[in-house]
Amino acid sequence: MNTISFGIDVSIYNTYVIVVIGQSKYINKCLSKRGLKKIDISNVKGAAGYTFQLEEGILLWLKQKPPFTAFNMGCLVHEIFHCTEFILSRAGIKLSKKSDEAYAYLIGYITENIFNTINNLNNEL
Repeated sequence: MNTISFGIDVSIYNTYVIVVIGQSKYINKCLSKRGLKKIDISNVKGAAGYTFQLEEGILLWLKQKPPFTAFNMGCLVHEIFHCTEFILSRAGIKLSKKSDEAYAYLIGYITENIFNTINNLNNEL
């Protein structure tokens, strides 16, 4: 399996996250399969991960496929934070003492969905 690609519905904020794990050259192929516009991926050269704001949602890309190293786990958490910040910013929620629980819950939700999907895909192999 060259690339893992799946979506996470974040309906409470009326958006979704597309997760692409694998070589960056597959990002636009995964978007095209979903009928979405191609994006400029020139910023990802040399990166281990990157998060893009799309018109339709958020795209989280990681270069390394499971099993993850500690470094790549750190990259995943980093990119999940960016997804959370993009989603909540669109909803008008900036990070503050009053909103930190919203951030924490959304980070947990996205993380849980990524790991559950990856585990389910691994069980199907």
